Amino acid sequence: MKIYPFQAIYPNLTLVTSPDSFFGSMKHNYPEFVKSGFFHKSAQDALYIYQIESEGHSYRSVIAANDLQDIEKRKILKHEETLSTKEQSMMQLILQRNAMIKPVLLAYEGSKEINLFLAKEVDARRPFFKLDFEETGESHTLYAITDGKKIAKLQKLFKDKIKKCYIADGHHRVSTAAILSKGDHLRKDQLNSLLSVYFPFEELDIYDYNRSIQLQEDMSDAQVVVGLSKVFRISELEKAAKPKKKHHITMQLGKRWFLLKWKKKIINRYNAEGLVLDADLLNRYVLDDILHVEDIRADLRVKYIAGTLGTEGIESMALGDKRRVGFCLYPVSKEELRYIADNGLNLPPKSTWFEPRIKNGVIVQEL
Repeated sequence: MKIYPFQAIYPNLTLVTSPDSFFGSMKHNYPEFVKSGFFHKSAQDALYIYQIESEGHSYRSVIAANDLQDIEKRKILKHEETLSTKEQSMMQLILQRNAMIKPVLLAYEGSKEINLFLAKEVDARRPFFKLDFEETGESHTLYAITDGKKIAKLQKLFKDKIKKCYIADGHHRVSTAAILSKGDHLRKDQLNSLLSVYFPFEELDIYDYNRSIQLQEDMSDAQVVVGLSKVFRISELEKAAKPKKKHHITMQLGKRWFLLKWKKKIINRYNAEGLVLDADLLNRYVLDDILHVEDIRADLRVKYIAGTLGTEGIESMALGDKRRVGFCLYPVSKEELRYIADNGLNLPPKSTWFEPRIKNGVIVQEL
């Protein structure tokens, strides 16, 4: 991977009394915040070590500008299709802000040499700045590497050790950056790199991404169960729970929870494809055939809930609308994600939820 230092835009923390409120509104207010003096520009180019600590978890990564040619060379691999409508929206936001306000999250196979380099740098220097978020209980710390020799060493480590990265979060930012870089409405020096944060796979957690679907007016709970019985073996659960293994799904219907196990005839039908994904099967046999959701990307009846919210996330959707059915899926594994990306395939929309999450505006790259 070709990474470069960059001149960062970063928050003026003397004016930030509530990080949760400030960064929570960043997506919509960044241009106004810049005009009001809420941001500084760093004095020189740098690479950054980004550390996130929460209860029971510690994550360490690198923030840098990545050569856009790595996208064309398939060194940055995707696992989701992008939508032209979202690309258009993202393009408008980037041009309006004249900046990338959130790095693309890239995952890579871990390197002992890189881990050792980062550990030594963290131990040897004071933080560039630190943020504490009350809502999540997380502490976000940045360390700036400005020494030319150390920058060169980290660049060489990435070039030698990291042959490819996987997009964990930011597919539309990647595709939009590639489109903008080929246009003639920007100066050549405006967008020639991609603001990225690099996490080794062992520093990332993949959670489930669950679904809640509003039933059609003429569909009863009994009809749902009858339809599901054609493709699942169904048993009722004593309480809310998530599935404990692949090809098991849990469902909330009304006030009851059920365990759904795909029938062998369904799994066997797709085993020859090399990888059978529960989200893909759910879309084909349940959302489409039973619940009549024709376009999972556009149908407003479908809501997606991050697995970090637990079964409570599914139940909270049903509290506001009793005509909803919720499904909890087993998380996609890192091996499955790599297989999908390496083979040029795509996961169904909203199949993965990665932790940690990067905040908008913590570090910004101007166009």
